[in-house]
Amino acid sequence: MTFKKKGSYRYVCDIPGHAAAGMKGSLGVAVAPKTTTTTTTTTTTTSSAPVGTAQTTITVSMFEYGFTLSQTTVPSGQVTFVVTNNGQEIPNFDLETIHAGTLLNPGQSETFTVSLAPRSYTYQCDVAYHAQYGMIGQLTVTPDT
Repeated sequence: MTFKKKGSYRYVCDIPGHAAAGMKGSLGVAVAPKTTTTTTTTTTTTSSAPVGTAQTTITVSMFEYGFTLSQTTVPSGQVTFVVTNNGQEIPNFDLETIHAGTLLNPGQSETFTVSLAPRSYTYQCDVAYHAQYGMIGQLTVTPDT
């Protein structure tokens, strides 16, 4: 690429989830590049349904174009996900609007805990085409009894 003007040019990866994981920046041409600041925002998802008191751990194994979950139905409450990449690709485990998973290299793991109210949740890999090839599914959260 040939730049004909001095300046600072921003770039970003347009694969879903990649920019949020840090694949963006600024390039300076004949000038110092502008500093890109990354801000982490914590959001709390609220629901009209009460969240139960159960404490559950789900083990997630990721592999080429698939997930294996130790459980796909759990009671509402605190759910801890232990996600491990057992394949050779670099996927993530995204729990719809609740947690955007980290892109994991082969052998890496991520653990996170969230409060889930009763309903169905979609989980998927955000890397382009991975969900189309099978990295997508449903987690059912039932009322805590």
